[in-house]
Amino acid sequence: MHKTLLALFSSMAILSVPAQAEQTLDSTAAVVNQAIILTSELNKTQSKVQRSNPGISALSARRAALEQLITESLVLQAAKTQGVDLTDMQLDQALERVAQNNPTTPDRILSSMPGQSEAEKRDEFRKQVIMSEYRNSRVRSRINASDVEVDALAN
Repeated sequence: MHKTLLALFSSMAILSVPAQAEQTLDSTAAVVNQAIILTSELNKTQSKVQRSNPGISALSARRAALEQLITESLVLQAAKTQGVDLTDMQLDQALERVAQNNPTTPDRILSSMPGQSEAEKRDEFRKQVIMSEYRNSRVRSRINASDVEVDALAN
């Protein structure tokens, strides 16, 4: 009997709570293969495009942002299928290399990236390195130089 009353009161408590208004947290702007580009990502990228191109219309900036995000998604997907990835240790090493080549520190590199948390900045840096590595591997795979050609250039 005690369990029945407890269940009854629990049900009444749930029913007496006013319904909360539904809230959309984010929506899908585009789907690239199985990857989703969120509207919030599109908005953020559009803002970056507009800041770097002050005279651009909002529609042109949105198109450019969407094209950039789609291209990025396709390159990252291709890199993943080719096994191009970056561990946290490799990311730290890449940050160190960039810092050495541009007399600065890894922290300054990350802090120069606008308006994001450190985790988002590291993720963005990781994406850039992965895309660069993938593009470099694609270029290297298309270079065909015979030993004779290499020897001729060396002499």
